[in-house]
Amino acid sequence: EFWNEKADVDNMISGLYTIMQSQNVMERMMVWGEYRSDNIAANENTASNANLQNILTESITASNAYTTWDRFYYVINQANTIIDQAPAVAAKDPAFKQSELRADIAECSALRALCYFYLIRTFRDVPYTTTPYYDDNQTMNLPASSFDSVLDSIIIDLERIKDDAVTV
Repeated sequence: EFWNEKADVDNMISGLYTIMQSQNVMERMMVWGEYRSDNIAANENTASNANLQNILTESITASNAYTTWDRFYYVINQANTIIDQAPAVAAKDPAFKQSELRADIAECSALRALCYFYLIRTFRDVPYTTTPYYDDNQTMNLPASSFDSVLDSIIIDLERIKDDAVTV
């Protein structure tokens, strides 16, 4: 019953922004970026958080709560799903113009690229895919792709869609 009209695509895109505005994602963007720089200093609030203290002292282990990346991959998979499904929706819904389809794909590609940028900046080599996962029968055990190959891929992807993006 889903993926029949432009509103379905719009709702899925809105969902991407909802996830990206969640505390889980926003907090990691801050910790993985600004917090690790010299722009933010430790204070009494961070002193009581062992995970943040370990990041400040560059003593990061896999058990640190800030090393989870599941919400970023959720956004990536949802973006991959929208990119995969939207063309079929445009074929069904005459109100869904090709220019809107291209803009939606560009928007999802940019959000996916932003997530990968944060991931490679933080972890260097990460699993990379542009294929959506629809069910548990699909193989999800991807090897890590190198920092350079992920960066090159997102740059190529953004260059490919840059003329389709909505400009304000």
